[in-house]
Amino acid sequence: MRRLLTRLFLINFSTFLLVSAAVLFVRWTADPGLTPLGRAREAIAMAVDAGQPPEQLQGRLELMRSRLGGHTSVYDLHGRLLASNVEPPLPPEPTSQLSRFPTYANDGTQTGWAIYGSLPDRVISETSVILALTLSVAGVLGLGLAAWATRRLVGPLLSMTEATRAIARGDFNVQLDLARSDELGSLARAFDDMTQKLARLQRSQRELLSSVSHELRTPLARMRLALTMLQDGEELGDMLPELSADVDELERMTSSVLAAAKLDLDLSRGAPIAVAARERVEVSAFVERVAARFRLAHPERELDVDLGEHPESLGALALDVAALLRACENLLDNAYRHGPADRPVRIAARRGGERGGEMIELAVIDEGPGIPAQLQELVFTPFFRVDPSRSRVTGGLGLGLAMVARIAEAHGGSVGLESTPGEGARFVIRLPAAEVSKES
Repeated sequence: MRRLLTRLFLINFSTFLLVSAAVLFVRWTADPGLTPLGRAREAIAMAVDAGQPPEQLQGRLELMRSRLGGHTSVYDLHGRLLASNVEPPLPPEPTSQLSRFPTYANDGTQTGWAIYGSLPDRVISETSVILALTLSVAGVLGLGLAAWATRRLVGPLLSMTEATRAIARGDFNVQLDLARSDELGSLARAFDDMTQKLARLQRSQRELLSSVSHELRTPLARMRLALTMLQDGEELGDMLPELSADVDELERMTSSVLAAAKLDLDLSRGAPIAVAARERVEVSAFVERVAARFRLAHPERELDVDLGEHPESLGALALDVAALLRACENLLDNAYRHGPADRPVRIAARRGGERGGEMIELAVIDEGPGIPAQLQELVFTPFFRVDPSRSRVTGGLGLGLAMVARIAEAHGGSVGLESTPGEGARFVIRLPAAEVSKES
């Protein structure tokens, strides 16, 4: 990175010098008449009237030499010498060392020619000093400007390099906090957002491992006790239902971890979750099927189904039925766990236009505690849980909503969340409606 800093500094400074040299070359070399000295001589020649009496003209040339320096001779249009402040007079024809400019009368007619010779050493010396000072000041300014521009460009990159090394060491609590409105500022803000999400994900995974490890101890301890009792010839009695629940819990956790591993693999490849062959299913029939499965699993909980006034107008979906059933059941299980036991869970379906095509919305609504705004974009992240605590009643591995999002994406749709803390949550799966068949 230090080499990059040096190279950028040299590039900036060299560019400044080259541009300055090019400007000077074009300004003073390409056309000498464009130089300040050439313009001054032209202006003086226009102020000189070769038609003046020779004595006045000679006095003016002497005054010019004493005040401005330089050798000048004035000729009329026929080449006859009128006045000169140098001996011998300068020849009337211009050469590489002489320059010639016309003189004019008050009415604008040309009256002769003014011939200028080389500048005296004193004037050249003074001009050289001024030029050297000018170039020195320009060089110092160029160095300062190059250093400032290079530091402004490379400084954030150096900070990002250090932050990246910190992330490689496992420290995700790094922030650049770069207050800039250019592209580097946008990159820094994206970097800070990434590190925040990585830190939350790392924290969620650590909490998950801690919770799962703690949760595993209880069923494993009961199983060990049961084995000891069996070895001693004792009857298990009332422990059998509890052991069966423990086995179910271990199986569920194992399945979730395996699903998470597959999910991570798919994400690393940039691929959505694979779905089976799709079939055409009426939306109303699918929702009723989801509701029936929920009522069978949770007969004690009320479920409201809202299909609108004309369920037949909802149309159909082309989907992997098993995958979308799992997605909807994940949402309903969330609503069941987090909503009040005395309040119903709701599932609704509607049809609407979105993204230039017809979309079907499947919504699951609960009246639970809701989700804070700053956490809503994270709920679909694998292993993320709004409540870090985990139990069989309200806990999970933080994979259900991530699976819902990936299943929706695999069907060409999306999933969204609308929630106000204290007023519940509304999860919506948006899927493209199946095209109407020509036969219908």
